[in-house]
Amino acid sequence: GLKDVLLVRTTGHVDYDQFRQQLRAISHCLLNDQIIEITYRAAWRGEKYATRVDPYHLLYFDGDLYLVGRSHRSDGLRMFKLPRIESAESTGETFKRPADTKIERQLASGFGVMLGRGPETDVTVRFSGPEARLVEEREWHPSQRLEPDGDDAIVAHYKLRDLVELKRWVRSFGPAATVLSPESLANEMAADLKRGLENCDCVW
Repeated sequence: GLKDVLLVRTTGHVDYDQFRQQLRAISHCLLNDQIIEITYRAAWRGEKYATRVDPYHLLYFDGDLYLVGRSHRSDGLRMFKLPRIESAESTGETFKRPADTKIERQLASGFGVMLGRGPETDVTVRFSGPEARLVEEREWHPSQRLEPDGDDAIVAHYKLRDLVELKRWVRSFGPAATVLSPESLANEMAADLKRGLENCDCVW
C-alpha cells in the first residue's frame, strides 16, 4: 500500500501527547465558542503570565500547533505556541466570534506564523548558484516575484510587514543569498553575522 512506499521526514518533533489536557480544553472551547484561560510562557521575553483568550483557530505550521485568538490581556489578535501553554481551562463563558478574524491577511503579511503589524516593506534578495534553483521551485510567499539575473542567479521580491522569519530564511542560504534592499535589513543581517562570529571561538 501507499504507507509502504511513502516516506515523510521532518526536522525536529514535538510529542503532543504530553499536552493532551491543553489540547482537549482548546478543542472544546474552539468548538463551543467559549473563552479559555491559559498560563503562557513567552519565549522571547522570558516571562510567564495568565490571560483569557477568545479562541478563533488552531493553526498547524511547520510541525508546530498554535492557538490563535483574541488575548484579553493585550486586547488584540495573538498566537500562542502549544508547548508554551502550561495550563488551559474553559471559563464556561461564551464569546461572539467575529465574521472575519483577519488572520489569513495578517499571516500573509509575514513570512511564516508571525502576525505582520508593521509598515509594508519591499524586500529584494539575490540568490545565486544551486540555491537560486531551490528558490525557484516554490512560491515562498504570496507576494513573491522572481526575475532572472544572469545565467545562475535570480532576484526575489517580497512585500512584508514582519521581517523576523524572512531573516532566518535568508540566512539558511548562506553566502548564496544577498539582501539588496532595504538597506536597513542588509545592515541588520550583517550586524547579526558579526555578532555570531564574535561568539564563535574561530581561528582564521
